[in-house]
Amino acid sequence: MFTGTPLTGFSTWIYKVLFPLLWFGISVPVLLYGESKPSAHLDPGTSKALGWFFFMGFGAIATWMAWRLKTVSLLYDHLEIGGMFEQVRVPLREVTEVQVLRWYALGGGNPVRLSFEQPSAFLRGMLFLPESNERLEVLQTAWRRVRSVAAPTRSDEELARLADSVKRRPRSRA
Repeated sequence: MFTGTPLTGFSTWIYKVLFPLLWFGISVPVLLYGESKPSAHLDPGTSKALGWFFFMGFGAIATWMAWRLKTVSLLYDHLEIGGMFEQVRVPLREVTEVQVLRWYALGGGNPVRLSFEQPSAFLRGMLFLPESNERLEVLQTAWRRVRSVAAPTRSDEELARLADSVKRRPRSRA
């Protein structure tokens, strides 16, 4: 269970749970037991096939989006991130980017993409819907604070090159 400051709101659960349940709960019975009225342009078989095609296509997109949305809480310098069945705690210093997706609005709110240095249970990034702009500001402020204090991480190759360059420098005699 989350113990920190929740950054996601009720809208996350609407998009993760309620919307897919309603979509499948209403669409499947209508497609299975609904009557197709004869049309001048389409026969009933084609009409039903188009209905199933629309249902499966939109259902796949809705399920994919619901699966990608995560719940997020801030606990000091860690993020508690929960998916449908998993929950992980990620140090805030491992977040490389906090990006607001302004081009994509879900119910008036913009999703936020978090990118990580190391792959986690959510690969290299994840999406969440902040409860409000104030909660997003809390995350951004904490992230900037942690990133400004944390030493920049370097790869092993960069460290080896740096060590070699230090070894090759001639010592100055004072």
